[in-house]
Amino acid sequence: CALTLGRIHAQTGRSDEAVESLREAQALFAEQGQVPGEGAATGLLAEALLALGREEEAGRELARAVELAGASGDPLVLAQALTARARECLRRGDSGEARVLADQAAAACADAGAPEPAALAGVRATLATGAG
Repeated sequence: CALTLGRIHAQTGRSDEAVESLREAQALFAEQGQVPGEGAATGLLAEALLALGREEEAGRELARAVELAGASGDPLVLAQALTARARECLRRGDSGEARVLADQAAAACADAGAPEPAALAGVRATLATGAG
C-alpha cells in the first residue's frame, strides 16, 4: 500500500520518495472516501514535507490533516494530526500553540483509552524542558 511505503520511506530518511508515495495514498483514500486513511496520509505527508524544509506546503497539509482527522471520528488519527501540528509549532518557536495542540492530542488519546504516541511524548518533553 502507498501509505505503508510512504511511512517506510519517511522512517528511513527518504523524504522525497515518501512525499511521492504519500501523495498517491492521499489521492487513493480521497477517491475511495476513506477519511481516516486520507487524514493519516496527509499527516505523514506534512511530516515528510517538513523534513524537506518545505514548511509552507507542510503547514497547509497539517491544517488539512487536522480537519480530516476531526471528520474521521477516530481519536487516534486526530491525536496523530494534532501532534504533527504541535511539532511544527515547536519548529517555528511557538511553544504556546504547541502546548495547546499537545494537550488536545493527549485528550484524544485518553478519549480512545490509548497510550500517547512517542512523537507526542517528545513534544511534551520538549515543552517541559522549555526548549520549545
